[in-house]
Amino acid sequence: MAYIRTTMIKSNQSFKDGLKQFKGSDREKILKATGAQWMHMVQTGENSGMLVTCYDTKAKADKAWKASAASRAEALNEHGTIFWPIEGPSKWSI
Repeated sequence: MAYIRTTMIKSNQSFKDGLKQFKGSDREKILKATGAQWMHMVQTGENSGMLVTCYDTKAKADKAWKASAASRAEALNEHGTIFWPIEGPSKWSI
């Protein structure tokens, strides 16, 4: 069974601009670097969104979260973007 991590994102910049930056980066490179099977970005408000990412195990998800600390800090400094993971059991699998 896969492990799904949901990360809420809130920023001072518009979601549309943030999504352009997300899509502008090499998606396959991000998936390979994080060990994720897939990821999807969903808009939840004018300046907020949700990133849903699927990993093989919780350990891989935790490793990816720690590895992305520098880029999250950079996003906070440049755009005021805050990320927080939502943890808990999932009732669905892929």
